[in-house]
Amino acid sequence: DIAPESGDLYRAAFFLYVASLEGLLNLIYEIYLDPALRDERIYNRLKREQVDIKLRLASLYCTCFKTRVIDAKSEDFKRFQFIVDLRNDFIHANITKQMKVSIIEEDNLTFWVDSERSLKYGLPRDPTALNQSHLETVRHSVLAIVDIVLEAMKPRYKRELSRVIYDERIPVDIDDDEFIVI
Repeated sequence: DIAPESGDLYRAAFFLYVASLEGLLNLIYEIYLDPALRDERIYNRLKREQVDIKLRLASLYCTCFKTRVIDAKSEDFKRFQFIVDLRNDFIHANITKQMKVSIIEEDNLTFWVDSERSLKYGLPRDPTALNQSHLETVRHSVLAIVDIVLEAMKPRYKRELSRVIYDERIPVDIDDDEFIVI
């Protein structure tokens, strides 16, 4: 048996917070996609979109929204976008500027000069540096986006989805080509 270290759990939780929001958006697209757009080609394209793009396009494709879901210039979106970018860097093992180190050799001495390692939104660029407080930042950001999504919905759909949003299974009925959460 290999017990996971706390760093492994922090990284897993980080990825799962972002994945949970993506799952919510996928659910919204599945249930509330405009019937005129329920075409396999369109749906397959939407499934492959990045989570931030899905979030921004949701009100254009789904009938459940009364307003645009999110303002891409808002601080909530910018913070979430940063988290998504971090996730992409972590998952794809991208070598970022912050990971690079300059080496200066002078008079047979070697000096390592770390690049700028400033935290943005209090989050590290190194996945091994994640800790409990970083996860709280990610959790609050994801929950803020969930609230924004729900607030942009028409009252009926907001009521339906709010009731079941944290359930493991969500019962849906189809009535006259419209999906209804029951």
